[in-house]
Amino acid sequence: MKSKSKVAGIILAAGEAKRMGRSKLRLPYGSGTILDAVIGAARRSPLAPIIVVLGHKAAAIRATVDLEGLAVVDNPRYRQGQSTSLQTGLTRVPDTCQGAMFLLGDQPRITPSLIGKLVDSFDSRRDRLVIPRHQGRRGNPVIAHRELFPRISKLTGDTGARPLFREFSDHIRWVESADGSLFFDVDTPGDYKTLLTSPAQAD
Repeated sequence: MKSKSKVAGIILAAGEAKRMGRSKLRLPYGSGTILDAVIGAARRSPLAPIIVVLGHKAAAIRATVDLEGLAVVDNPRYRQGQSTSLQTGLTRVPDTCQGAMFLLGDQPRITPSLIGKLVDSFDSRRDRLVIPRHQGRRGNPVIAHRELFPRISKLTGDTGARPLFREFSDHIRWVESADGSLFFDVDTPGDYKTLLTSPAQAD
């Protein structure tokens, strides 16, 4: 699949997984790991390049997860919160890209179909933010126009891009999805059990 606008994919995989109590991104899922599932969906989508931001347990992830052909970058400030991973990922986005999609490394049910739908929506109007929504509830992943990159560089803490949603609320393109998995991530042992025992929804 090709994107007319060259949207980069930034997979955020640097967190400490404190609520899980262990390195969740390397937990088995499908034929690989949780992070492998996210990377696999990105590889089968229009995103290019695909950038993976590592931090906690970076060496172990490199040894376990298939990162071949991806742009992998370490975030030495990962303990300062998710905003630092957004900023680290943006350092590897080429000037030719009009936007960047931020994907959570612990969201293994994300699909190439949903990613493609968001990229198509971005391509059609180039809104500053493109965000998926299911039954009125905001989910992930999110696309930010490159005009917002300087603003993202000023974010702090563990809020991710959420402050932008308020600040640029008049410039959001909402994309409706039938897939409730767009806000399912694996934060706790209970989430992991749900991942393994409940069927994924179709998008």
